[in-house]
Amino acid sequence: MDQGRIKKIFNSKAAFFPPLLLFVITLFIIIRNYYSGTYLSGWDTLNPEFNFSLNLTRLLSDVFNSSEGLGAVTAHAQISDLPRVVILYILSFILPNNILRFTFISSNLIIGILGV
Repeated sequence: MDQGRIKKIFNSKAAFFPPLLLFVITLFIIIRNYYSGTYLSGWDTLNPEFNFSLNLTRLLSDVFNSSEGLGAVTAHAQISDLPRVVILYILSFILPNNILRFTFISSNLIIGILGV
């Protein structure tokens, strides 16, 4: 093999190292943070995976959210949550309820780390 070909092969393999390293680190963090049998819940605790039809109805028709504290006028664009709810609904046919949110957040973390 000539030097140019060896250098080309080495450079092409070296280009995959940083994304691979980021993926492995992210995967390690995800695995270390998963606890079997638990639910991942955020500050909002509006988990659509417990009742998709109710959540979808709230997303499409609520102006006054009685489900948020003492009730508040919608001011944070809840309709922007619609793609996430649709993806979670599709995943609910494959995954158990308690790992739906964890899987969604973990996959977004991996996709974000890789720069998509």
